Amino acid sequence: MVLTSKQSASPLRRGTIYLITALSACTASGALAQDSDSGSDSDYDDNYDETLNPGLGRTPRFIFSPSVRAGVRYRVNSDFALDFMVRHKHAGLEPPMVVRGTNASAAVRASIRIGEFNWRNQIDVKQTFVNFYGPKDYAALVVSTGLSREFALGESGWSFTPIASVSFQQANDRLLNRLKYSLEGAFGYNLTDQFSVSFGPRAEVRVYTSYPLHRVDTIFALGGGFDYEVTKGFNIGSELSYQFSKSSLSRARFSQWLLEPQIKARFTF
Repeated sequence: MVLTSKQSASPLRRGTIYLITALSACTASGALAQDSDSGSDSDYDDNYDETLNPGLGRTPRFIFSPSVRAGVRYRVNSDFALDFMVRHKHAGLEPPMVVRGTNASAAVRASIRIGEFNWRNQIDVKQTFVNFYGPKDYAALVVSTGLSREFALGESGWSFTPIASVSFQQANDRLLNRLKYSLEGAFGYNLTDQFSVSFGPRAEVRVYTSYPLHRVDTIFALGGGFDYEVTKGFNIGSELSYQFSKSSLSRARFSQWLLEPQIKARFTF
């Protein structure tokens, strides 16, 4: 949801915000980046919930949303792996360095390779906060599943990975309970063994199951990014996307640019 604040942050808190933002801007991993172990490494449920309700205030045209994620992977065999992850993410950051909201989440993911397909199932528990870990906003459990397959595009070195997914969010604020259907396609190219680029479209339909009025949000986006493996298990990168959103609620609609840098660390055993 859209979070706003007129509170002034303490020097220590403001400094912490600047430090995390600077680190995240320089070190990130794009949502469309490819994972050699299990196809696309995009989060099937991206914890950024920008509500389309115009009554909540002006929607920014540019959002800077950095995140940091750390995890442990246990590879059961060549076709099955379990991931345990924690993540910090700004729900929205706009000039002049105003944190509109933050969320912290923990997740467990099962990645299964079935022939040429990758089947991913994930459970997230998240807590959102107003401002930078200020008052609690809402908590939610998100269950998601998705299927992807990577196709090599001839001898060009490019690949195409379509991803279809569905998720359900159960929140302590029932107005935020929703189903989300997502379809995306990622074109990827490995410039080196450590550096890759990707781009592609994404479409989402969010059906709010407990809203008193009929509410369905639709999002169309086109984005591109890069991924760089600094060392085994530690990646940096970023994704820039342009998205158009509309809602059946008050016929709200808007478009915006979204920059999402990310730091990812994963230990495998």
